[in-house]
Amino acid sequence: MAATSLQQQLKRLKSAPTGALAVERDYSSLLFTKKEAAALDRDEFYKIGLAGLSGMKKIDSAFDTYAPELFWMDKKRFNRAMLQKDEAEQFDLRIETFLLHLAAHFHHQCCRQVLEWLIHNYQIHTYNAEALLLAFLPYHSVNSFGRLLHILKFNSTAWDWLTEYQRDAAPIPMNILCRACQVGRSYGLVSTLSNFVQMAIEQLGSTYANDKMQNYFTFLVSFFGILIENSTADGTVDDQLLARLMPFLSVALKSKLEAFKCAGIMLLICLAVNVTTLDNETVQNALKLLLYKLRPNTFPLVLRAVCVLCQRLSLDTLPSNATLRIVYNDDELKATTEIQKLMKLFDLSHFLVPFWRVLVDAYRTGENETWRDAYLTMLLKTMDLERMNRFQAEKAAHFLSLLLEEEQSQRSCEERFQRELSDSELKGAVLRYAKAIEHRLGGEKGRMAF
Repeated sequence: MAATSLQQQLKRLKSAPTGALAVERDYSSLLFTKKEAAALDRDEFYKIGLAGLSGMKKIDSAFDTYAPELFWMDKKRFNRAMLQKDEAEQFDLRIETFLLHLAAHFHHQCCRQVLEWLIHNYQIHTYNAEALLLAFLPYHSVNSFGRLLHILKFNSTAWDWLTEYQRDAAPIPMNILCRACQVGRSYGLVSTLSNFVQMAIEQLGSTYANDKMQNYFTFLVSFFGILIENSTADGTVDDQLLARLMPFLSVALKSKLEAFKCAGIMLLICLAVNVTTLDNETVQNALKLLLYKLRPNTFPLVLRAVCVLCQRLSLDTLPSNATLRIVYNDDELKATTEIQKLMKLFDLSHFLVPFWRVLVDAYRTGENETWRDAYLTMLLKTMDLERMNRFQAEKAAHFLSLLLEEEQSQRSCEERFQRELSDSELKGAVLRYAKAIEHRLGGEKGRMAF
């Protein structure tokens, strides 16, 4: 035990600069064995780096503008250990931003050639080991990642669980990533990756991140989704995992980046599919985030996600103000059309009923007459008499009767329909109520879905 503790202390004390000043030369290499790397001189590594940069420019014409100074000839004898603290921090930032640009292209040989130069000349495997690991973690299952992992030198014990795979230069299976994350129910890697991806978006800019980070977002959805499945029991999710995921979901669902927002939506759907018991406050907050700043390009997916949440969690209510954004942005989103499309394919009862409730309540309490008409219009256009089941019909009749100011409670109304009316009679009542509402709106054609 004492020896192990001493080893951990020594590991923490062994910083990158002290390693760089070691007497024994470091022959770490991504492309070569140590013996092969030892046989190459600095000029040969420089040529490899330039060849890689040339290849990267063919993939991304702007690539040589990201950090051109890293490939200047006078940098061939650069010594990071001699930098002052402020200079070292600035250089770290440049290197790690450059790695983010590289990360999307790890499957290209030219990317690995560039990394070879950075490893040889700037010792990124020592100074930026954690950034390298996180940037290229989506490739965890490929052999090249195992080679990269083999040469990383961490000065933190947080990554000790990687030791076996580093020793064998082996890729990391997804189940091992999940197991390491679940040890002690800490789920620390979830927060680490969440913070990393937010930093990456900030460093790269929205446009570049949206175009080039889709593989990272896909990896996160897959990884976090498996964690949710593994931690779900009897319809509940580990509260520690949920506490780690919610900040990520909050940022993703509010993001302007289409790819990032879609990742958040998919993860929320995964949560809803695997978990049947979430406290109402969490669900309502998730719905508010989901309906935050609706955009045409993501609205169809948002709508489907809301429907899944309503069905899986048997929701009775939707957040009113957030839900009404669907009405306010109907023209831009083509929201009514999207809802009608889904109505033709699926039974949307679990979504439509709470949605209708929001519209009716907004109409009855609203002060803006223009929007009140819009509430009624969307209400009628989302009532499809042909496909309406009895549950929908009972609710529709109740809501429409309230709008016509018939004084009866929801319960007494539903009980009367159940006792006295057949399905066809019930739909007939809905039709009469709807026509009366349509007449109130001026009888405009096309308002009703039936």
